[in-house]
This record gives sequence, structure tokens and C-alpha cells, in this order.
Amino acid sequence: MHNSYDPNREIKKAAEAVILARWDLIRALVDRTEQEHIVSKVIYMKFLARCGEKELQKRKLQLRNAGLEMKMEYMKERLRRNEAIDPGEIRRKIQATTEQAEADIRLMEMLWKKSMRQYRVEKRLTDVRKMNKDLYLDIVMKTSPDVYPGIERKRQQMFAGGDRAYKSGDALTLRRIRNACESLLISYPDGSLAELKEERMRLEERTRETRAWTALIRRFPPFTYEKLVEDEALIRAYNEESEQQIQDMQQSIIANQATVAKLQRKDRLRRS
Repeated sequence: MHNSYDPNREIKKAAEAVILARWDLIRALVDRTEQEHIVSKVIYMKFLARCGEKELQKRKLQLRNAGLEMKMEYMKERLRRNEAIDPGEIRRKIQATTEQAEADIRLMEMLWKKSMRQYRVEKRLTDVRKMNKDLYLDIVMKTSPDVYPGIERKRQQMFAGGDRAYKSGDALTLRRIRNACESLLISYPDGSLAELKEERMRLEERTRETRAWTALIRRFPPFTYEKLVEDEALIRAYNEESEQQIQDMQQSIIANQATVAKLQRKDRLRRS
């Protein structure tokens, strides 16, 4: 005996599919926010704490070497023209060229010292982050405009407040907003069969976009350093590479200092 077509049963199945699609999108949205603002921050601080000292040493040596190279070029040009070398002019030229780089290094040093303190704290915050994520998920479940298009303004404001609190790690505000959400009802999907199918397709497409964006962030994190990585082996390799670069730059500085000294002797002989 063939089952007769039951439009109400088909609509109920379509509504249940929309509910599942909503839940998938909710989890994807929370994962994306966590990757952008929580996990990324921990990885960034870890990198700075573990590699920042060598990165700073490299930048300082590069700056010093650049100054020596500028000095050599200036002295060579003056000697070629048979003109006197003015040490004050050399200092002014180098200072004008390297002023921004020196400011960047000072800022980097400040961030590194801050990261050393923060990284020690962040490692102890795993349980707090898990609790905040659960609170945020409850808020997104009832207030996200991505999940519920055309949602009322009150819920939009609650979502925006919860999003800011989660990104800043404000557990008290997250709990307050989550508690306010408890009285809100989740609307059951309604509409015709075609409308429900269209809504399910919209949710699934938004979920795919969100997950693709999250994957892109994981692959190309938006950080200052190009080789920002979490893997311990890669961090060790980065530090070893930095150590070799530091040694090479130190050798280059020694050679450049010898060249500068030679040019200075040549200038003194020219004037005597």
C-alpha cells in the first residue's frame, strides 16, 4: 500500500531541516569569531613571547647595518669628489632615514614585553574561554541576524553587545546578556514548502561562506609577522633561522665597520 502524499508532513520535515541548518550556521559563526578574536590573539601572543626577542635583535642589527652602509656610501662619494667628510652631516642623514624604523622597533619592544606578561596569563585562561564561548553560543542561538533575517531591533542590539563582550573577554557582560536571552523564544520555521526549502538553502550557503572564511583565516592569519605559527617545531625552526640571520648580520656589521675605518684613515691621509 502506497503512502499518500501528506503536505503537512513534508512541511514539518522541511521546517526540521531549517532548524538543523540554523544550528550548523550558529556553530560556524561562533567558530569564526573565536578564530578571529580569541585563538588568533593567543597564537599572536605566543609567537611574540617565544620569538619576539630574536625578532627584535634582528631588526636592531638590520637598522645598525643599514646605517653603516649609508655611512660607507656617503664617505665613498665624498672621497671620490675629493671633499671633506662631515660626521655631523652623516649622523643627520642616517637619523632622517632611520627615524621611522627606530620608532617601529620601540613599539615592537613594548609589544614583546607586554606579550611576555600576557602569554603567561593566557595559558591559564583555557577554562574561562570555554565558559565564554558557551555563553556566546547561547546568545548567537537566539539573536544572530545571520540566522534570523529581519530579527527585531532589540535582539540585534543584544547580539551586538554579546559580540563585543565575547571579543573583549568580558564574562560578566556575556552572562548578563545570556540571562536576558533566556526569556526569548526561538521562532519555529513557518511558511510554504518552497519558502522553507529556500530558507534552508540560504542558511547552508551562509554556513559554507562562514566556514570558508574561517579556513582562510587559519591559513593566512592577519598578523604583523609573516611566519606566525602555533606549531612548536615551526617555532623552533623559526628561532634557529633567526639565530643564523643574526650571526650573518653581525659578521656583515664587522666587515662594514672595517670598511668605514679604512675610509676614515683614507680621509685623514687626504687632509694631512
